[in-house]
Amino acid sequence: MTATPFTRTRASDGPDARSVASATTASGPSEPSGGYRHEALLFRGSDGFLTAVGPFLQEGIDNGETVILALPPERLALLREAFPEVQQVPSGPDRSVTADGSALTWALTGAAAGRLVPSWQRFAQHWDGRPVRGVTEPMWCTRRQAEREECLLAEAMLNLAVPATVPLWLACGYDVDAVPGDVLDETFRSHSLVLDTSTSTGTTTYTGAHHVAAVFERALSTPVEPVRRLVVRPGNGAEVGDWVRRWATGWGLGHVRAGRLAGALRQLGQACLAEGGVDAAVLLLWQDGHALVGQLTAADPRDADGGRTTPLAPHELLAPDSPLGSAVARADDCCDLVQVRSNPDGTVVRVSSWL
Repeated sequence: MTATPFTRTRASDGPDARSVASATTASGPSEPSGGYRHEALLFRGSDGFLTAVGPFLQEGIDNGETVILALPPERLALLREAFPEVQQVPSGPDRSVTADGSALTWALTGAAAGRLVPSWQRFAQHWDGRPVRGVTEPMWCTRRQAEREECLLAEAMLNLAVPATVPLWLACGYDVDAVPGDVLDETFRSHSLVLDTSTSTGTTTYTGAHHVAAVFERALSTPVEPVRRLVVRPGNGAEVGDWVRRWATGWGLGHVRAGRLAGALRQLGQACLAEGGVDAAVLLLWQDGHALVGQLTAADPRDADGGRTTPLAPHELLAPDSPLGSAVARADDCCDLVQVRSNPDGTVVRVSSWL
């Protein structure tokens, strides 16, 4: 396929985070730096997607690099047609895989909102030493609002999730004709570099770790009435799990998935108790459109008021060896969406299962 060159820009002085200025010349991508790069890739529609992503992937293939894709099915279909010679190695829905020898290999990985960061982290842990290019489109138009919120957090966290020495070049695609303006604004806060096929974009709004903290402290949407309220204590996990299972099946969730939701909330409830050193947590249950939602809250008694003056950072709360981190990882594997937020009022964990 014909490669259309990219223009590139770093954060620079610009009056509008979404303003674009025409480039007088188009130069190809700079040589990979040898370390981790997390960049935004702007395009318009399916044709623009191929024009933007195609040369990026072709250069990687020509260089013998592994390519990992986390994309919606229609985007993957376009790339399969454009690159028929590429050997494809499918992965499971929630893990990254590295290729095993062919320079013309890509690995397909799931694009669930809550699994974006864990997927790339797993890749970094099992990296085989070769340079890798990744392409993801976290914010496609059919995402639910809750998924979009989680994608915004994931994009911010991806700046810190992969060690700087891992040679992963990750391009996050955004269809500027389909993505809301406020989401594009967030994109410029979570990516220090922006790629476009014919324009150069500058912004001073990238704030790195500060943006992660700001997004992680944001309150989630208000629960939708009627809301069921349960108190979770160290000794009533089985009772809570049974109640959640019956509630979920009553709303039409299948028995297997209802059991998974109940088990996830039961484990998360006990983890919240252990994490905060408290003897009770509140579990809220409600139905929101085509989703069943469970939310756990637990104040952290580190000060006299029972609240927390300094919210915990994501890497502190979600560390794999922490009670909450391990419970969240298990819930991510069996439920459709898991969201965690921390602010001075405490820690909130929200789990959703689609009806």
